[in-house]
Amino acid sequence: MKESTYKTVKQPLGLSSETVPLKGGDDVLVIRDNRPSTVYQRQLRETMNAHRSAHLTLSHDVLEDKEQQQPSDKTFGEVAQRTGEEEAIAYVKSLKIRRGNRRKSMIETGGESTAYIEPLREITEKVKNAFKQSDEENEEEESAPELNKFLVSAYLPELMKVGNCGEFGLVTYKHLVENTKDQWVYLVYVHRLSEHVFVVTSPKDIEGEDSEFEQEEEALAQARVVDTWYLYQNTSLSNYLDKGNHQNKKLDLSDLKIVDSMKAIGGGKPTLDEAGVETIRTFINEGIKEHQEHIEGSPAFFYEMALNYEEGKDDDIYLLDE
Repeated sequence: MKESTYKTVKQPLGLSSETVPLKGGDDVLVIRDNRPSTVYQRQLRETMNAHRSAHLTLSHDVLEDKEQQQPSDKTFGEVAQRTGEEEAIAYVKSLKIRRGNRRKSMIETGGESTAYIEPLREITEKVKNAFKQSDEENEEEESAPELNKFLVSAYLPELMKVGNCGEFGLVTYKHLVENTKDQWVYLVYVHRLSEHVFVVTSPKDIEGEDSEFEQEEEALAQARVVDTWYLYQNTSLSNYLDKGNHQNKKLDLSDLKIVDSMKAIGGGKPTLDEAGVETIRTFINEGIKEHQEHIEGSPAFFYEMALNYEEGKDDDIYLLDE
């Protein structure tokens, strides 16, 4: 991240901030959160409730709903690469996941979309460990192949309806792996874009050494970027590198690091059966109880933070992990 001018903001709870350019000439406010997890003062409750929309409320009823969001019955194996990506984007849109680090979501949910991020990630770690242990216990059974931890993790934002770029990347990654064929799918991380995560697809395997992409011009020409966190973007990899990203930055291919990759399996078969999804629901409900104090006490703080910068041109707030 290039050097930016720091603004003076109210920082009674250990916050620092800086501005980062966003594509189109606007600025993005980057908030770094150095606070311990404590209960924040409850403020602006009446105004918060006025901004909340009924269909955006992140209540326990959402988490206890036993009706799993099912993938479309349509098989995407024979359709063009771009069509499969557009179907993935449509699927992510249909989930109505609210962002924990964008102003609109923060205001419309009264700060709840941000308050749930910390619990979401702690619950995700517990879920990954639980499924890993289950895999180890069943490793001798050929009928029980090892589950991909990234595909399993994608169920958390799908069910909890909140997430930042990492969670949007997971959901997109899972959908493309499960519902497209004849292509490779990559979960990608870029430190130079404020630790951003998105998905790359390619008809050919273009993964090289050290978690980087191969410098193969012909294959790279067919690669595409799917970034559902940022405007549900579907663009060529070459355009994305040539300032076609949300920060309008010129990137090198070496800036992209592959977190995970899989050959798309197609057919629409979900990674987990209903029993597996029910296990995740149990972890979610238990985790929410453990974090109840944080979930109930912190939304007002995040909501006020979003309102403080409402007059700015940008439409984003990044709450980066230290």
